[in-house]
Amino acid sequence: MAGRGLCGMHDGVAATLVYIYIYCVVHCLLQAWHDAEVTATADAGGAWQPHFSMLHLNDANCDALLGIIDMHFFGGKLLKKMVKQVASNGVSAKHMGAGHTTAQQRIGCRAVQALSSSWLAYFDVEDNVIYINYWRWDKQVSAEQPLNCEGVVCISRLQVLLHTLAHELVHAVVFHIFPYIDKASLAYLPNGRHGPVFQLLNKQLFGHTSEALHDVQLLPCS
Repeated sequence: MAGRGLCGMHDGVAATLVYIYIYCVVHCLLQAWHDAEVTATADAGGAWQPHFSMLHLNDANCDALLGIIDMHFFGGKLLKKMVKQVASNGVSAKHMGAGHTTAQQRIGCRAVQALSSSWLAYFDVEDNVIYINYWRWDKQVSAEQPLNCEGVVCISRLQVLLHTLAHELVHAVVFHIFPYIDKASLAYLPNGRHGPVFQLLNKQLFGHTSEALHDVQLLPCS
């Protein structure tokens, strides 16, 4: 005899509703990523190509991608919200080399040539900037050479870049909107600020199930 589970409903009904909910969430996330990729190829989105040349990797084009992610996942409200947080909380300035960069209120992207570094991108809390390592974006990514980025199988450089920027945006969200978590949460700080809190937000906001980046091994067709 069937039992009763969620809100007194029969187990079968409750399981069906949970399945429908999960399906809708996953479908919405997949649709948002698809729409973001399509928007990015338009002139207003930076005219990105799926297998873009490294010459296309500049500050303005990457800023456009960040805005596209904000538009399709947050209705264009997240970056504005963080501007208000920066204005109210303040962000310290930082010396970089011989120059001096004052932190900007709106989070932005900056492509830098860190030839000796292995990182793809990172969010700098003092400059309020997502730095993108120009030299790490020459890897071939295609249907024949897919790459697992954030638990998502990507078949183009553009897909990898979009998911990478979204990853860094999670760090920005925590720093600006949940500053006490960024400073002291034992559920956020482990593993270079990739603890359970980060993993939860990364999954709920963008559908990411991992922060890994590695090649996908294709099985031969029988």
